[in-house]
Amino acid sequence: MIPAEGGAEVTNNPKRVLFVCLFNLQRSVVAESMFEQLLAADGTAEVEGIEVLSAGFVGQGVRAWFRELGLAIPDPPFGREMPGATRTALLERGIDISGYRSREADLDLLTSSDLVICMLPEIRRDLVGAHRELEGKLFVLQDFLEAGTEFYWEKTSTFPHDDTYFEFVHNDPAYVGTVIRELEESIGRAYPAIVDRLRADVTGTPGGKLA
Repeated sequence: MIPAEGGAEVTNNPKRVLFVCLFNLQRSVVAESMFEQLLAADGTAEVEGIEVLSAGFVGQGVRAWFRELGLAIPDPPFGREMPGATRTALLERGIDISGYRSREADLDLLTSSDLVICMLPEIRRDLVGAHRELEGKLFVLQDFLEAGTEFYWEKTSTFPHDDTYFEFVHNDPAYVGTVIRELEESIGRAYPAIVDRLRADVTGTPGGKLA
């Protein structure tokens, strides 16, 4: 888990956390929504001004990984509506994102964010490769959790390796339910460390370690 550095000065400046997955249609949007709920429930001065966003990034490493699995990348990859099963599961938790459209984690969005949390290690590697100058603010969700944390959605055996991939991961009730439950639990556990990281005036070093 990543705490704020001991003795670090806590600022009152607004901060932005950006959650990033591949296509910004499920994991990052769920993380954004659940983190916003936790901020609203927190309601303390410590979290005042924290903004939460999400986006997607499809880099060279992920493109190669998809080719190996025989999976096609949507064209265009962004500007899409959230799939039904994920949208329904969020509605059941009081989160309405019916008007949401996916967006890309472009350089402007990445640069304007104070903390970028990737939902897969591969996404962080691709972002570092594309934007080396931002490496100190790029983390994976596991960096804020117990060592060795592994997510269900990281295991390639949990999804089909054919053209039914997107329909399955976005609309299969069992898969979607498991992903959202894991995210709900993990974002809750990671929340204190993420807030500490956002409110502390420190800069990270590569790999999610503090200087």
